[in-house]
Amino acid sequence: MPKIDQKNIQVFHILKDNNIDELKSFISKNYKILQAYLLVFDELDYSLREILDEYSLDYIVPKNMRLNNTYSNIVFNEGNKNNKKIDNKADNKTKEIKTKIYRELIRSGVDINSNDEDIVIFSRVNSASNIKSSKNICIYGRCDGNVECNGEYMILSNNTRGKILFNGFAITSNMLKYRLNLITKDNDMLNIIDILSL
Repeated sequence: MPKIDQKNIQVFHILKDNNIDELKSFISKNYKILQAYLLVFDELDYSLREILDEYSLDYIVPKNMRLNNTYSNIVFNEGNKNNKKIDNKADNKTKEIKTKIYRELIRSGVDINSNDEDIVIFSRVNSASNIKSSKNICIYGRCDGNVECNGEYMILSNNTRGKILFNGFAITSNMLKYRLNLITKDNDMLNIIDILSL
């Protein structure tokens, strides 16, 4: 039997058609953060290899890896700054919203899977726990677990370190810059809004 160890890694995907000088500057400024990631390059200029090796960064140029589930645009929106009146015309149909609320710690190894309920968690989500819903997910405590949300929105605190997928797209901890982040998708645009500014 071969000796095999399964690991979860975080990938920093570097798209092609970058300006080499700008990319070198970015790597030089952020190399300490990038050391925690595997850098995956769509294409890698030979001159970049020197700086990657100098900063002891792990990198690959994959032949068959499919990283096409990425957003080309991410918008950080700080809410309705202009205090414009928002007109929500509710239709006369009443939707029944089912919600499962968890106040207790979500321990490692716990799997929560829901196809017809929103999930709201007020406590910590430990690593090696799995949260999955085809509806919306809100996690207000620290999250080190794996979360997959296929609903209309997801709410996460900035204290999130787990593997997060929103409608198939990876959400990294450095994207969660607000205390409470409302994540939505509009076509190919990922919107991350500061809830506390609304």
